[in-house]
Amino acid sequence: KDSIKKSFYWQHPFHEFNEGDVYGSEDEVLEKLDALMNDSIRTRLQADVPVGVLLSGGIDSSLVTAIAAKQSKKKVKSFSIYFDEASYDESHYVEKMVNEFDLDHHHQTLKANDMLSIVDKMGMIIDEPMSDPSIVPTYYLSKMTAQHVKTVLGGDGADELFAGYPTYVANKLIQIYNVIPYDLRTPLTNFLKHSLGKLIPVSSKNVSLDYKLQQFFRGTGVVSEIRFFKWMGGFLESEKKSIFNDEYNQKLLGQFAYDDINRYLSRTNTQNELERLLYLSQKLYLCDDILHKVDRASMQNSLEVRAPFLDHRIVEFASQLPERYKLRGFSKKHILKKLARNYIPGDIIDRPKKGFGIPITEWLKNDLKAPMLELLSKDNLDSQGIFEHANVAKIVNDHLEGNANNRKQIWNLMCFQLWYKDFIKN
Repeated sequence: KDSIKKSFYWQHPFHEFNEGDVYGSEDEVLEKLDALMNDSIRTRLQADVPVGVLLSGGIDSSLVTAIAAKQSKKKVKSFSIYFDEASYDESHYVEKMVNEFDLDHHHQTLKANDMLSIVDKMGMIIDEPMSDPSIVPTYYLSKMTAQHVKTVLGGDGADELFAGYPTYVANKLIQIYNVIPYDLRTPLTNFLKHSLGKLIPVSSKNVSLDYKLQQFFRGTGVVSEIRFFKWMGGFLESEKKSIFNDEYNQKLLGQFAYDDINRYLSRTNTQNELERLLYLSQKLYLCDDILHKVDRASMQNSLEVRAPFLDHRIVEFASQLPERYKLRGFSKKHILKKLARNYIPGDIIDRPKKGFGIPITEWLKNDLKAPMLELLSKDNLDSQGIFEHANVAKIVNDHLEGNANNRKQIWNLMCFQLWYKDFIKN
């Protein structure tokens, strides 16, 4: 009676091995999802204050907006961030939704100068070392939104529930690539990495071809669960080893960066590869990055963000759907897209996914160059006793000279420095 026991009060109810249909035919699945989404949004629109929507122009936030507009008796207030850089900007699709549903819309165009104004606050905003650059537009979106409403609905969670990231498709492609015998595949991979690097110019555009190919080959040679997080991360293990100094590498001996993956997988009995990736996406990427980022950015501005897709009934529903309702061939979010066609314009559904990023590649070469060089200077790094400055400097120089797009690695290092300055150094 004096002991303490820990147990889970809830777990994902995966339909084991994805055999059979828990919810019947595809039409019945669609009808059930429609009812769940409508009820989830209806529930989250209930508040003592007006509730708005965060509208990115993608499928998920557009679907939430459309259903909210259908249910609301007043004009729905919507909020968006625009960019001058075309490959990051989604204003065309946002405006289509604004006109379609007669929204009371508000937007702000984010520029590099806006980023400069919060660089010194980044450590306090993120609260712990995390480096998702979309926290910047999320912060400004939250700041603007809080001037009009105190509660909003967002589209977070749909990608992790219904297989919306390109990495799920890339995992299928790499399985095909891995059919090539290992003795042939290894030299072929090395040749393609080297040749494609010369043939395809380094681009600063969002999700450019050179970036996709570079990330694809980073995922070769490992199991799919680890591959997913190699694709999502900034540094490979060998790259991390090169940026740490000898003393710090000694401290890291015997540690395995992907221990959390095995720990979480031990809690689920599903053997379906996609389900395992989705489960890890939800437990690790969604919780520790996406929701963490939104929470930090919105709470800094006293804004509450509600996530209709993460109603536990929708999570349970999605977890028990066979794979074909999520990733059908190379088509992502099959059943969600089918539902969306009942609500939103088709060109929003059929366009490529952009993600909520910022044009940081160019910003690091221009407006953010000075703070980057200061944060990653030899004096600053040497005083910490963690990093090998010469190797960090090579990453920075390769980026500035256009030899490589190292935005992820540099932003990771900068965020760590900003956090370190506020929570360790000071």
